[in-house]
Amino acid sequence: MSQNLPLDDNQAWQLYRNSSNEDLFRLAATARESISQNNVELCAIINVKSGRCSENCAFCAQSAHFQTDIADRSLIDKDIVSYAKTLEDYGVKRLSLVSSGKGVSDDDLSKFLSIYRTLKSHTRLSLCASHGIITPEQAKKLKANGVTRYHHNLETGESYFPNICTTHTYQERLATIQIAMQAGLEICCGGIIGVGESIKDRIELASTLQKLGVKSIPLNVLMPVKGTPLENNKIVGSSELLKTAALFRCINPAARIRFAGGRPLFDSQTQMKSLKYGFDALMIGDYLTRRGMDIKTDRENIKNSGLCIQE
Repeated sequence: MSQNLPLDDNQAWQLYRNSSNEDLFRLAATARESISQNNVELCAIINVKSGRCSENCAFCAQSAHFQTDIADRSLIDKDIVSYAKTLEDYGVKRLSLVSSGKGVSDDDLSKFLSIYRTLKSHTRLSLCASHGIITPEQAKKLKANGVTRYHHNLETGESYFPNICTTHTYQERLATIQIAMQAGLEICCGGIIGVGESIKDRIELASTLQKLGVKSIPLNVLMPVKGTPLENNKIVGSSELLKTAALFRCINPAARIRFAGGRPLFDSQTQMKSLKYGFDALMIGDYLTRRGMDIKTDRENIKNSGLCIQE
């Protein structure tokens, strides 16, 4: 099967509907190999502020709108430099600080900026930030203090977004991405699957990211949390995951596409297949409110699959 990439919305939909899984996977694997060869990039996050979020994102355990068993924390409680150096030893190239909330106060930002400066002076990690909707001034301060990339997910396609959040708009999210770009920050932007969206909604998201020129796309899989509106959602199956990863690759052939939250839902065989059919990066370690995969196991699985951790 011959197909020019990137695909537009209609081409991606027709490929999904009319091609076999094997053809879809083959096309995605070829695109993935051409940009990343057999390399896998590793990144990680640190949760620096959790809980009590004013927003009502239906999938989120940290929303103040829902009754969940997630503990609130004002700031992190671990030795950041020691943890960062451990991650570095495991091959992690990027580390992001993540805080809950619609945005970040100037007081909290000043504390985070101090952490970024410390990490910059004590590690070789590329620093990323994820602090919600930010102002131009805040974006410039992040850039000036060592942050090179800003993470801000669109979550899903614009058409479906009102079904998962009503306390802010899709346009506000897009505006934050533009603010970060204007400050000279790279963009990391993706979403979450399994929140009730359709394949067309996923294609819409992937196409929006392609039009924005996003080069780092994290994809999360919903891990339903008791107390949230999506607690009874059906968990995404392995075949659906692989086809979604392949579609995102065909629409965004030159991007780093990261398998992020939800990896523990899948066995190692599925995870490694996904690294050949679409993903070329992994977020390792713990997530915001859930335990992640064992890092040593991740490294071993990558090695056994004939892939290499990017040096």
